[in-house]
Amino acid sequence: YLRGYKGNFSFEEIGLDYTDGVPYVSMRLYSGLCGILVIPIAYYIIKGLKFSRYSAILGALFVLFENALATQSRLILLDSQLILFAAYTLLSWVNFIANSEKPWTKLWWFWLASTGVGLGLTFSVKWVGLFIIGTIGLATIKDLWNILGNTDNSMYQVIKHFMARALCLIVVPISMYIFFFRIHLAILVNKGTGHGFMSAEFQADFNDSKPQPTYYDVAYNSKVYIRHVNTNGGFLHSHDHTYPTGSQQQQITLYGYADTNSEWLIIPQRDAENYRMGQNLKDGDTVRLEHVSTGRRLHSHDHRPPMSEEDYQNEVSGYGGPGVVDPQDNWIVEIEKGKNAESREYVKSYDTIFRLRHKNSGCYLYSHSVSLPEWGFKQQEVTCGTEVLRKNTLWRIEMNTNSQFVPKKLSFLEKLIELNKVMFTVNSELTGSHPFESRPPEWPFLNRGISFWGAPDGQTGSIYLLGNPFIWYLGTVSILLYLVYFFFFEMVKQSKTGLPKRTRKALIRFSYPGGLLFTAWALHYFPFYLMGRQLYLHHYLPSLYFSILMTAIIIDSIFLNRFRQPTTKILIVAIFAVIAIYYFKRFSPLTYGTDMKQTKCESLKFKDTWDLDCNKYN
Repeated sequence: YLRGYKGNFSFEEIGLDYTDGVPYVSMRLYSGLCGILVIPIAYYIIKGLKFSRYSAILGALFVLFENALATQSRLILLDSQLILFAAYTLLSWVNFIANSEKPWTKLWWFWLASTGVGLGLTFSVKWVGLFIIGTIGLATIKDLWNILGNTDNSMYQVIKHFMARALCLIVVPISMYIFFFRIHLAILVNKGTGHGFMSAEFQADFNDSKPQPTYYDVAYNSKVYIRHVNTNGGFLHSHDHTYPTGSQQQQITLYGYADTNSEWLIIPQRDAENYRMGQNLKDGDTVRLEHVSTGRRLHSHDHRPPMSEEDYQNEVSGYGGPGVVDPQDNWIVEIEKGKNAESREYVKSYDTIFRLRHKNSGCYLYSHSVSLPEWGFKQQEVTCGTEVLRKNTLWRIEMNTNSQFVPKKLSFLEKLIELNKVMFTVNSELTGSHPFESRPPEWPFLNRGISFWGAPDGQTGSIYLLGNPFIWYLGTVSILLYLVYFFFFEMVKQSKTGLPKRTRKALIRFSYPGGLLFTAWALHYFPFYLMGRQLYLHHYLPSLYFSILMTAIIIDSIFLNRFRQPTTKILIVAIFAVIAIYYFKRFSPLTYGTDMKQTKCESLKFKDTWDLDCNKYN
């Protein structure tokens, strides 16, 4: 935005030529700058944890020569920002703890507030920032527990410490998150590619939005657009194409935009009594829905849907038309909830959430985040189900073109809540397969990478996200060594057997830094096991960063701490650094997309699962 980007390039496909006005150089420069800054931050985190400058230099060098970190920081991606702000947050916390012996000083307040700012920045980039919030949250609980256990502190002092942390670590991040959305909504004043996910009330505030006049009271003979409430599939939709399976009748789907094929006419059942044109629709009414464009009726029968083949799911299709009477076209309106008493008795645009129960079979009109194949234009499946999630059977009317009703203006808070709900839903619906997706158990062992770019025909080169195997595996080994240390240290504390004073001192010195970095690594790694969405190797990069820091302090504890001579320490650091640089250089063609021989590419396949496309090289 600051460089004048107008949102006129969609970034939909790799390899497209940028159009005029896309500041891609500035965007890549910013990502690269974020990638650069995490290097000195690694140094200062290790120094702040009271380890030697030799291990701090080694940790910074490991970050510098890690191929995956270099690759993602060269491209227009969010991960470099995420890692930068997470690293900055950890650095601020480490410096805050270093000043904890002198509470309430300016420096103490500065680093505490700085930690809160880091939390707000990280969470505002990606929701994965919740993991660094969890890390600092656990560290804060431990810190407060120590303060509470110190008999020199009065309860008043304990409460003061708690309130200071609540202000800086809760209020500040939340305020920043809300502030950034305030800016976001103030800047994005026109419709974009994702506007179809938002409600009509939300869209009504866009400058280029021209909502059709909408009648609040929904009556028979109204032409309406019916939106699915729980998913982002959009509006109940049909088109002049048939199912290739089942009844082979006209398709019924969800479509993200309110076009003419999403318009339905509400008509009464054939034998309706006391019906008159314009009568308001109320709870319990039996209706038929006629597709305006094709004249077909919303219909269900005992055929299995094309994607959901369970016995409790029936196909929903478009069938019949004017002059055709079919009892399978009848649906009973059941109001689920309304915003006021009137909208809980009568169906109202926007304000009434309702279900449609098929009169003959008792199933409910239902949709879920399952897309039809190409023959269904990748639109979302609609079925009629009996044993289905209730929340996926909820609908509401968003456009009713019979009269004059302007959607109410949403407050900023209402927009914030709706947008975050949509973000969560869209993210959770990324459940499809991808050729380069991977799962969390594979990440610590670098089982496969991600192909970011391949040169077009007639050219050579590719960009493949793959870590420096030496640094990557050292990080994994370091995490395992910490676990060995943790259980060993716990056994030593409980045993009566004494340890050499120097060994015990080293174990105690390693306890807090090791625990902090392991917590950061674990909280950025294990939550992905609970996610059903598409996942990739780049989701592991924050954990990789913390494992690199762990590697540096373990090398310090095991090797550097044993020697007094600086030359010996420099030699140890140099050995590790040279090996890291060797592997970085070897894999650099994949990082930078430069040319190499096909034979060299083949030699880089340390694992069969590293699916490099060596045909891109001569």
